[in-house]
Amino acid sequence: MLLSESQLRRTIRKILLENADHFNKLSQLLSSDDYETITQAVELGETLGYLEVVRIDVMPSLNEYVKIWKLKLNPGLYSTVKQIKHSLGYRFRLVPDEDDILTILAEVP
Repeated sequence: MLLSESQLRRTIRKILLENADHFNKLSQLLSSDDYETITQAVELGETLGYLEVVRIDVMPSLNEYVKIWKLKLNPGLYSTVKQIKHSLGYRFRLVPDEDDILTILAEVP
């Protein structure tokens, strides 16, 4: 089946919009203050191929523990995360590093 140029453009546009929607939803989940939500977002991002877990650490912090994820994000997701970070301000628990790597901190329940 051959597609006309306009059909091909529509298909590509639809795919790009779907990815952008996934990036927005995943970014919101990653920016959550809830440990379980962040954990699920990391698993979902890995499954969809939008991120890769580089490293996970658990560190003591006062009376609790903090889990630290280092994630390599695909460029589209990284860009969306950076945009959301600016709009959420201090509540956003993502610290941008170099090379599309983000560090997420969350208190372990």
